[in-house]
Parts: sequence; structure tokens; C-alpha cells
Amino acid sequence: MNHYPQQFQAILVACYSGHSYADRPASLMWNGERYDIVDIEREWFEPGQKHFIVRVTNANVAESEKRFHICYHTQEDLWRLKEIQ
Repeated sequence: MNHYPQQFQAILVACYSGHSYADRPASLMWNGERYDIVDIEREWFEPGQKHFIVRVTNANVAESEKRFHICYHTQEDLWRLKEIQ
């Protein structure tokens, strides 16, 4: 059984893949809306995980710029997200 902090949500992410999957996230689906990733502020790796701090925007949502911590869990092929301020 997986144990994740409650503030992390499972999400869908579209990403660019080069030498490996999830080299660079491009967009994500959150609360039924697509958000384009406009900046990757930070990225790091932990065993079995790829982490990114990203800034996103949505052309259909007013004041939509947000920051998220997204993480790809390689063994489960699963993305998770937490909104950050």
C-alpha cells in the first residue's frame, strides 16, 4: 500500500521525453483544467522519483498562474502534485 501525504494529488502530466521518460514536464491536468508549464524552477532526483517545482498558467482561467511541486514515481508510473505558494 502506498502512503503519500494527503496534500499530494494524483494528476495527469504531458511531458517531453528524451533519453528517458519524463525528462521535462510540459503541461498538467488539475481540477479539470489544463495548465501549461511556463517555467521549471527546480528539479531533483530521489531514488525512484523525479521532482519538479514548476510555474503554470491556464489561458481560460483568470489569475491562473500557480506554483506546484510535481513528482513522478517511476515504479508506479504515477504523477503527484502539491500546490505551493
